[in-house]
Amino acid sequence: MEQILVIIAIVLSIGIGYVKKINVGLVAISFAYFIGVFILKLSPGEVIGFWPTNLFFTILSVLLFYNIAISNGTLNYLAEWTLYKTRHHQQAIYLILYSMSVLIAVAGAGFFSTMAICGPIAVSLAKRNHRNVLLAAQAVNLGASGGANFVTSGSGVVFQGLFKELGLENYALNYGHAIFLFTIVYPFILIMTLYIVKRLSNQNMNEEVSFIQPPQPLTKKQKHTLMLMGIMMGIVLVLPNLSLVFPNNLTLNEFSKVADIGLICIMLTVVGFWLNLATQKEVFSHLPWNTLIMLSGMGMLIKLATQVGLIETVAQLMSTFIPTLLLPVTFVVVAGVLSLFSSTLSVVTPTLFPIVTAMLAAKPDLNAQLLFIAVVAGSLSTNISPFSSAGSLIQASIPDAFTRDQVFRQQLVIGVPMMLTIAITAVFILSLFI
Repeated sequence: MEQILVIIAIVLSIGIGYVKKINVGLVAISFAYFIGVFILKLSPGEVIGFWPTNLFFTILSVLLFYNIAISNGTLNYLAEWTLYKTRHHQQAIYLILYSMSVLIAVAGAGFFSTMAICGPIAVSLAKRNHRNVLLAAQAVNLGASGGANFVTSGSGVVFQGLFKELGLENYALNYGHAIFLFTIVYPFILIMTLYIVKRLSNQNMNEEVSFIQPPQPLTKKQKHTLMLMGIMMGIVLVLPNLSLVFPNNLTLNEFSKVADIGLICIMLTVVGFWLNLATQKEVFSHLPWNTLIMLSGMGMLIKLATQVGLIETVAQLMSTFIPTLLLPVTFVVVAGVLSLFSSTLSVVTPTLFPIVTAMLAAKPDLNAQLLFIAVVAGSLSTNISPFSSAGSLIQASIPDAFTRDQVFRQQLVIGVPMMLTIAITAVFILSLFI
């Protein structure tokens, strides 16, 4: 009975949030309070304790640091520089937009900021060069989604936090790198294939000189920002990986244990403010409080689901009735369906990652890395839906109503089924090799 109530609460949270445009996290917190205190007889303090403090702090810290780069134009510079350097290769516009989006997202902009920076650029270039608007916008979406999965970028930080919450801290970096590599490689193969097919068909292959102006030189503030970004990535990525290469080096091992990305980003943010690289007011204004509350609120409800044994029940049912070979594909489909109307970060991964973890406890021989990849790949495959976060940002990037309506239909009728099918195929092929 308690498990059924939690399932209803999760479904209603998503449904009420979608229909009434109320933050899903707030609805989830309300349900967690009602079920936890009045049904399960937990104390209010215990329910509040479900708030994912470590995850919230880490995401907040990383976003604060990278918002400096957004506020002073450093990330915009990277986009303009990429476009200028590739201005004579507009026949490869989709590949260029994809690569640019990956670069910006990996540099720390995360998904939403990358879409905000590159989405309007993609639409403008596509219309000017007579290319397909949806393909251009989807190239940015795929690049932003995959690039943001880098372990120091927005989505990657969330995944690292979820792994640590689930007791997988020792494997977090390996899983994070695998998710990032898969979600940038298979879209790259897809877009490269499209490019080769167009070249072989000899369509629209006249070299076009795009009148893209060179970016303004880097300012002193932007140079200092890039330096801080390099320092952060060096500390968080290079040193821990070196400790794996040299396991007997006690200094490296000790440092990798205390190199917490959240605390490091806070220190570098203070340095950034000290150097006047951006104003505090503007940096704080870019914080996506809506997403943070949504992620944390759903986290509380998922913790409650764990408390009543729902996660273990679902994991056991899937292990029993679904053949091991089909488990990755099943997770792709389930994640894809959830992602049609909800967020990868705040709903899909916090819901499905614990199920994967519970299944691993029952069947240690399962390929954990593959299942986590399947969840993320499936979720990202249908975010092209105009009812999902990425799809709505694609709509927002299109200025004229006629093109917007046209793309809306293409997103639903062509984009969603095609991208889900491609993700299923890619994960199935991967499952045959690892």
